[in-house]
Amino acid sequence: LLDPAKAMKKQLPANEKGLIVKEVNNGPGRVAGIQTNDVIKSINNIKITDADSYNQAMGVAGDNRKNVLEIIRNGNTGMVILG
Repeated sequence: LLDPAKAMKKQLPANEKGLIVKEVNNGPGRVAGIQTNDVIKSINNIKITDADSYNQAMGVAGDNRKNVLEIIRNGNTGMVILG
């Protein structure tokens, strides 16, 4: 998870929240354009602030539906659609 120290290293506000992508395997994430070091801020409008919120978002997400991820890459916020 993104903590204040990691946020500052990425030149983001110290209070920014999200999940840092450490590795992208072959699969929907790679196809959609997710990259190592992207920060996932939300999944299907569920804000990722801690492990519980990530698990909740993943419980709602499904392989057979479109999932919208809000990400930060190189200081810019954007959307990625999986599925």
